[in-house]
Amino acid sequence: NNDLITFLLTLSITVLSVLCASHTIYAKTEVLFSPRGSIKGAIIKNIISSKATIDITAFTFTAGDIAEALYQAKERGVVIRVVVDQTQDAKCYPVLEFLKQEGFDLQFLKGNIGGSMNNTFAIFDDKLLVTGSYTWTEYSEKFNYENAVFIDEPDAVETYKREFEMLYDKSIVQGASRKEAVAATNK
Repeated sequence: NNDLITFLLTLSITVLSVLCASHTIYAKTEVLFSPRGSIKGAIIKNIISSKATIDITAFTFTAGDIAEALYQAKERGVVIRVVVDQTQDAKCYPVLEFLKQEGFDLQFLKGNIGGSMNNTFAIFDDKLLVTGSYTWTEYSEKFNYENAVFIDEPDAVETYKREFEMLYDKSIVQGASRKEAVAATNK
């Protein structure tokens, strides 16, 4: 009888330990598709609920309501960094101009040997990742067949965080060299 009680108690503690030890076993993943209208809403919801940081990479970014949500988050004190493909800087999209005017940490990055910075992902509070084919444009939400995967698995978030830091650092270096080239040209 005591052996059975000891076994059941040990089994209960083991099961409880496995369930509580790591939420990575039961990480939440949500998959959404456009043009059904749910991806942009989920992104905005996560911007609104962010408390500390939002890191974003996007080939292009023209969705005004996402920019407005980011502005509100910035006003609340959320630190926001955005890396966009360098070709977008010359296009003078209103959303990018808005981000520049409002003092966002907006960086432009070119790909290697004429390539593009074609990543599209965001990390909210270093805890939630959204990635997929979905681009942050009005067109993607209304017309394209695209996908977005929201993942809160810590290892995946950390892997993307390292990638963001590498891209961000490269964009800073490229930006510095562009500024130096512009300064040299203006002499």
